Amino acid sequence: MSSASPSSQILVKAIAEVILSLLLSKFTFEKSAQPVFWNIAGVRYPSVGKYGAKASLPMKISLYKGEGN
Repeated sequence: MSSASPSSQILVKAIAEVILSLLLSKFTFEKSAQPVFWNIAGVRYPSVGKYGAKASLPMKISLYKGEGN
């Protein structure tokens, strides 16, 4: 089984980055009303509630309504 060449892997990554940047520009992101706490463990992670064991970062995501929309 042959693997993809390094140049094709770079091309796929670049295309994915362009698509992601185009999609992200179509949305707005805001904090939710829930308080977020950053827990310190082996890795820092956000959670809802001071002693939350489950990683969570709630946010409001809306469609961007700029000029011309």
